[in-house]
Amino acid sequence: MSVRAVPRTGAIALPRERRPLPVRKFGSYVLLAVVSILVAFPLLLALSYSFMSESEIATFPPPVLPMHPSLDNYQKVLGAIPIVRYLLNSFIVSTAVNSSRRASRRTRSRSSCSAGVRCCSSSSSAP
Repeated sequence: MSVRAVPRTGAIALPRERRPLPVRKFGSYVLLAVVSILVAFPLLLALSYSFMSESEIATFPPPVLPMHPSLDNYQKVLGAIPIVRYLLNSFIVSTAVNSSRRASRRTRSRSSCSAGVRCCSSSSSAP
């Protein structure tokens, strides 16, 4: 049985009319936007404070954006905490975990015929 394409004659693609956004969907978008702002604002404020001096943060009300941004706080933290050593330790641990997972996956794949199915042989006894 053969199938052949039938040309469409006189078919005109009409533009679809835009339907208005339902009130319920619009309300859910507004709610999501408000919740997103409530979650993001403290994080962005903490980031902004990291660029301020202590005296600037201590003023009331504290400014949202720093007047004179500086990296002094980052220099203090990097001088006090051996972050490079911590990152190296994390790299070593994650590499060790991944290599042990790969090794265990290789030994499991050798002992089975295909993806998780054990081969049945005449010498093995059924459990």
